[in-house]
Amino acid sequence: MPANETVIQKGMENKYIYILLEGEIQVLNEYENGRSFSFAVTQAPGFTGLLEFFAEEKYATSTVETTKPSVFLRMTKSDFRQWVENDFSAYKTAVTYFAKRMYPSISSMGNSGAYTNRHILLNYLFLTYGNDINSKRKYRIPITKEKLA
Repeated sequence: MPANETVIQKGMENKYIYILLEGEIQVLNEYENGRSFSFAVTQAPGFTGLLEFFAEEKYATSTVETTKPSVFLRMTKSDFRQWVENDFSAYKTAVTYFAKRMYPSISSMGNSGAYTNRHILLNYLFLTYGNDINSKRKYRIPITKEKLA
């Protein structure tokens, strides 16, 4: 898929698990008032669709978009279920990935009520771009102010 393409749309039925082999995706929460909040950026390798799969829900909770040209392995949830039920290593890989992606969100739940907006913004920037910022003395955040807001 090219950059800036929607892989999964929030609120839509998603019948697939996507395994990101190359590229990068972002996960957004879109709201009825037209605003959106990007809360995760994932570089290959990775999965998308696991939350709904493990929760046995049909509809996507978030929108997933490519931020760079990306290559996926796409399989139906029923095929994925059969695979992980018959291959413990595949199951362990998916569950470990899912847990590692969810841990920071659960760990920081409630921060908006406890910290200032500045603190939350700086923490987000460090978590999202920390490796790039640490490897260079200056770093230009590759998103607009509007997108960041």
